[in-house]
Amino acid sequence: MIRHTVTIMPVGETFEYPEGTPILEILEDHGYSTPAPCGGRGVCGKCLVKAQGGLSPKSDAEAALAPDPSMRLACSALIAGDAVIYPVKKRSGCRMDRHELNAGSEFCMAFDIGTTSIQASLVDRISARRYDICSFLNPQRRFGHDVISRIAACADEKAAAAMTSLLRQELSDVHREITSRFKIRPGAVREIVFSGNTTMIYLLLGLDVRGLGAFPYRARVLDFDPATVRKAVPGSHEKTVVRALPAASAFLGGDLVGGLAFVHHLGHDRSVFFIDIGTNGEMFLRDGEGGIYAASCAMGPALEGMNIECGMTADPGAVDHVCVTDGHVRFSVIDNAQPTGISGTGIVDLIAIMIRAGIVAPDGSFSPPGTAPVPDGISVDHGAKKIVLTPNVFVSQKDIRNVQLAKGASLAAAEMLLDEAKITADRIENVFIAGAFGEHLDLDNFAQLKFLPGFSSARWHFLGNTSLRAAEEYGMSQDFRALAARLRDSIKVVDLHDKFNDRFLRSLDFAPAQK
Repeated sequence: MIRHTVTIMPVGETFEYPEGTPILEILEDHGYSTPAPCGGRGVCGKCLVKAQGGLSPKSDAEAALAPDPSMRLACSALIAGDAVIYPVKKRSGCRMDRHELNAGSEFCMAFDIGTTSIQASLVDRISARRYDICSFLNPQRRFGHDVISRIAACADEKAAAAMTSLLRQELSDVHREITSRFKIRPGAVREIVFSGNTTMIYLLLGLDVRGLGAFPYRARVLDFDPATVRKAVPGSHEKTVVRALPAASAFLGGDLVGGLAFVHHLGHDRSVFFIDIGTNGEMFLRDGEGGIYAASCAMGPALEGMNIECGMTADPGAVDHVCVTDGHVRFSVIDNAQPTGISGTGIVDLIAIMIRAGIVAPDGSFSPPGTAPVPDGISVDHGAKKIVLTPNVFVSQKDIRNVQLAKGASLAAAEMLLDEAKITADRIENVFIAGAFGEHLDLDNFAQLKFLPGFSSARWHFLGNTSLRAAEEYGMSQDFRALAARLRDSIKVVDLHDKFNDRFLRSLDFAPAQK
């Protein structure tokens, strides 16, 4: 493999990289801050960096976003010879939320290790006040946007080691920044707790994930010894206890176990349906006697703005909501910035509105031109099959299909849980939706797309990041740790492989518009 010398200025650091390596990967390897809210798909233009030398030619799309000859999109420019890069600044971990903490207190630090993004929080152990601190993209995403892709990448031992190293270094940097930013004295972080799906925790701990991705999909380790877990945060204080929530199976991790314990802790242990919506859809159902049935389905990263042509994470510039007011389509943008992309909640809103307008059919296809009037405020390009909000923000036929894959998996898995529990949807009394996506969701539009069964008798609740909340409780309370272990041992893991494909194909259509 041909390798070239890459120099990072102004410090003059030099490294060798294989031909074809993206600049973004090089900068991330060496701790340089490079925003990439679109996940490195070359559509948001946020990763502009000055670079020169042996680089791949600009595509038309990159040239439009980076007209200055000296500037390149770090995600699109590939090493083709010796090159020089001028990054903006050294990584600052993540943008910290503003809080006034009692620096003399003791704290529990919690992390939710998501496939796409990671969230961190602090809990004051004396006052029990909790503080959301920051959110940042998982640095492993260049090895694949979903769990299966990352497991496949681990066939290469160097890639597996790199994923572990990248994640540990990022968490160590963020840990150090949090303690510095809030002037937390050494040893005052008494607990660090990780929650996440089984694959993410395995990669964090350097465990072999290959068995998680091949039949019979077995996880050899479900309980994680604190002595092993503390290796995940190099530089943590010797007095700090480092824990990870237990997993239930290869595809039901501590995030699901944590959500189960958290909902039980809130007093709901009968006739409950729960789903944590993310790259993986993890769900459990508790029947009328309290029996626990759980499953996980691959929903893909579309609802987190990935695999969407103009998609981006919920960052400034993302269209996060779309509505129709007086016949006119209107939208909101995070931080009231110029719209540069669309987040998962915005995509759900727009597709639901287009179905109700008759522009998109329940099977996800575009209706023929002239079938339905186009609301003011948008345009529809029937030739390119795009719904256009602004000149640079649109939703395409491919995007709609990616959303259908997510909703088809979610609906099929939920129906199979109901079948396994031998109850009907109308017997569910409470539905809980977890995850950052669910926290900002328009329920009517979500129902229009039919991600879940009707649950006609249920009250719906949005819990936010239960994985993170559970990690906080897990660090603060021995009783909660015991509860999580007891409930985990009571889960009946439902195998979705049998008959799932048939149910999935029947679940792809959206709900028809009401007449």
